[in-house]
Amino acid sequence: MKKHFFLGRLPMLCLSAAALSFMACSDDDDEGGVPNAGVIPSVADPITAIETPWGDTEHYVYDEQGRLVSGNDNYGSLSITFSPLAFTYVSTSDGYTERWDNVSTDTRGYMTRARMTYTEEDGYTSSGNLRLTYNADGYLSRIEGTGTEAGVTYTDAYTFEYEDGKLMRVVNDFSDPEYGNEQYTYTYTYAAAGEYPNSGIPFYESNIDMSLPFMFLGGYAGRHPSELPVACREAYSGEDGNETSAYAYDFRYEWTYDAQGRVATFAETDENGYQNRAYTYHYGNEGTEANAQAAAVQRATVGTGVKKRPLSVRQRIMAKRARLAR
Repeated sequence: MKKHFFLGRLPMLCLSAAALSFMACSDDDDEGGVPNAGVIPSVADPITAIETPWGDTEHYVYDEQGRLVSGNDNYGSLSITFSPLAFTYVSTSDGYTERWDNVSTDTRGYMTRARMTYTEEDGYTSSGNLRLTYNADGYLSRIEGTGTEAGVTYTDAYTFEYEDGKLMRVVNDFSDPEYGNEQYTYTYTYAAAGEYPNSGIPFYESNIDMSLPFMFLGGYAGRHPSELPVACREAYSGEDGNETSAYAYDFRYEWTYDAQGRVATFAETDENGYQNRAYTYHYGNEGTEANAQAAAVQRATVGTGVKKRPLSVRQRIMAKRARLAR
């Protein structure tokens, strides 16, 4: 599974990680989706920090109205402005910048479309558009992204299926006329009803192929699924020219809760017993001042080490294509 730390880190329970040129749009224009609509969601008792046993930490800052305004991790920092609504992520480890603007929200504050511009350290720029739709219950039902790299247009779409508020299945279809097509399917298994309720954490696998986790944290991407799964099967099929491949992996999830009933920890173990991911969550006023101080320290030191965010297969493909086009 491909890893993307800051912008794809929340147990988004089994998806993928690129983000070179994704953007946002939606069929929910009849819900009030217009550019910079000004409907900004707020979050009660928000997640203010996420830690791993391996030294990775994310910090998130909210204003007095409960709006997510900034964040940072070991690789860079996120800033949000509201007039007009825009999101900017600056990577201090890899030197690139992602900016989301031309944002539309519906009357609930859910993002329906946006444009993202990706700028590399040497000034090379690419862009794309993303479209988000929601079902009648307010759950995210589809994300469709289009982008152009070196004159080639590709699409990357996710379809989300629910049952009684539980996320049951996610299908990711990626189509590139030059490099072929691939599909990831994620099927979730649950314990007895109510055994693992979702207290409000973003619920989509850390490997989702876009820089969107801040949308889930800030309340921009619909309701969180009602319960948390205990297992996931990831199935892949793909083609590259005359070659085809397929595989399937099984993953087990473990959750613990704090005294307030909020998710405290998450761990993912693969079918071979290897622990792929483990997170500890911090909330609301829990160490808010300390969190702000830690965030300031991390912003001052981020990128000074040797650690760099790993590139996914698609990122390497797009980067190669961009270089060849110059």
